[in-house]
Amino acid sequence: MKELLDILKNFKDICVLSVGDVMMDRFVQGKVERISPEAPVPVFQFVQEKKMLGGAGNVVANLRALGCQTYFISIVGNDDFGISVERLLNDLNCKNFLLKAEDRPTIMKARFIAGNNHILRFDREKLLPLMQAQEKILLQEIESKMPQIDIVLLSDYAKGLLTLSLTQKIIDIANRFGKKVLIDPKGNDYSKYKGAYLVKPNRKELEQVSGQTLDTSSGSFFTDVVVAARYVLKKYSIENMVVTLSEKGMIYVSCDTAQPEIYLPTFAREVFDVSGAGDTSLATLGAALACKAEIGQAMELANIASGIVVAKLGTATVSCEEIKERIE
Repeated sequence: MKELLDILKNFKDICVLSVGDVMMDRFVQGKVERISPEAPVPVFQFVQEKKMLGGAGNVVANLRALGCQTYFISIVGNDDFGISVERLLNDLNCKNFLLKAEDRPTIMKARFIAGNNHILRFDREKLLPLMQAQEKILLQEIESKMPQIDIVLLSDYAKGLLTLSLTQKIIDIANRFGKKVLIDPKGNDYSKYKGAYLVKPNRKELEQVSGQTLDTSSGSFFTDVVVAARYVLKKYSIENMVVTLSEKGMIYVSCDTAQPEIYLPTFAREVFDVSGAGDTSLATLGAALACKAEIGQAMELANIASGIVVAKLGTATVSCEEIKERIE
């Protein structure tokens, strides 16, 4: 227990570079009391709106809540939502570099909630790969920050930022500077993550990339997860994997078969909302590894943090104090 608490104390002394798809999350609260006379649809009466950082922005929000120094790099549109994203990052005292692009809008997801019912989600996005000139600007910024940071977190939401070219170049730069790269992956082709220190898929994402069915009710479930993880690690030349398994906890698998797997049951006592739990897990795992924690210790802290955050409604963060209280 003391070792975990000592790691938490060191969170304030590390700096994390986070790169990924940032979004503007809008939560529009209202009430529905009648049906429109114009069409058989509910009339949503606005009450209030809350704006939050979404996507990779939620990873940064979690890092700041943990007390870590952060540097965030992403791309936004040259629009009002891009300005709002920058303002929210500045409010968190997160150093950031946002490339303002004319060819795409800032990704925005608006959720309309009446009482406790999520009645509609409205998305605005335009999925475009990076132009060569944009990639060059981002890579120059990333490389300039490498000497000052302790670890790199990549949050891939498949929105066009983390292309194969950019991702591979980020990993190459980080490896050259001796910095670990942790990735929250997307898709069924992990070739762009080649050379990464660790990827952190959930069960469904591991099924997708491995092509294997992982039945939680099967007696061989955990063995099947390990086999699928090893297959992916070997195929794509990735060092390690932590698979999050919802109510089944999480498991660590290394490409080095001499390294034993590490399994942790879930720490969640109550589950109200799992949205954002993966971001909390990535942030805590990365912060702990940046503090030179063993992988098992980092997983314990990430597991505790995720268990706390799923008991909160909406996209939420966890503080070191909350983790400390749960440990004690």
